[in-house]
Amino acid sequence: MRHAWYNREPEDQVRTVKKLLAAAAIALMTIISGCSTPSLGLGYRQAITKEKVARIKIGETTRDKLNEMFGEPEMKVLTSDGVTYFYKDLNLNSLWAVFDDEWILRDYEWSK
Repeated sequence: MRHAWYNREPEDQVRTVKKLLAAAAIALMTIISGCSTPSLGLGYRQAITKEKVARIKIGETTRDKLNEMFGEPEMKVLTSDGVTYFYKDLNLNSLWAVFDDEWILRDYEWSK
């Protein structure tokens, strides 16, 4: 009974190598096609766009709403002003959001 890969029949070895090469080619094409787009984050759900930022209202928008819009923040920082969340998207747009004790937006700054 043959257990090790190198003890398999030559036909099985060739089939295994072909499968591995096909998987590697698919992975490489996925990476290359993803990197060739000029603007990586525009079409993705958590992109920080001016349309989304326009919906943010100081004193109304909650932490949960921002997480729904932009995903989990890159960083959470406790400051003297409150808890500050930092969001960043694939286009390197960023959003700093400061929340009060009730998790309502106190202030924010957006850079694109």
